Amino acid sequence: AAFLNNGLGLEQSVRTGQIAIELMRPVHLFYQLMCKEWGQIAYQFVYKFLPIYTLYLFVLPLHVPSSLLTFIWTAVALMLAAYISICINFLIGALALWTTESRWLYWVNYAFSMLLSGFLIPIEWLPGWLELISRASFYPFLHYV
Repeated sequence: AAFLNNGLGLEQSVRTGQIAIELMRPVHLFYQLMCKEWGQIAYQFVYKFLPIYTLYLFVLPLHVPSSLLTFIWTAVALMLAAYISICINFLIGALALWTTESRWLYWVNYAFSMLLSGFLIPIEWLPGWLELISRASFYPFLHYV
C-alpha cells in the first residue's frame, strides 16, 4: 500500500478546489482515480519490479515456480490486494470532503497495516488477542504471505 498516493490525491483536490472540476467531468470520480492508480501501479511494475526481479534471478538463488497456474494465482492475489488498497485509500480521501484534514487517517491506516498485516512482526508472534484482531481484518491479505 506504500505505492499509492495519500488518499488518492483527493485531500489535495479538496484543498485546492480542483475537486469541483473533477466532479463535473462525465466520469465517475472513483473510476477515474482508480484508473490513474492502476496506471501508476503498472508503471512501477514494469520499470521498478521487473528489472529488480530479473537482476535477483541472476544474482540470487531464487526458487521460480514451475507451474503457470502459480503465476496466475499470484497475479490475481496481487491485483485483488491492490484493489482493496485503492478502495481503502479512496475512502480515506473521501473523508477530506467532510473534514479539514485526512492525512492523519492515512497514517493511522499505515500504522495498522504495518502492525496487523504481519509485515514487520509475523502474525504468529503477536499476542493472542491481537492475532485474533489481525486475522479478522483485511490487512494480512495486503502484505502477509
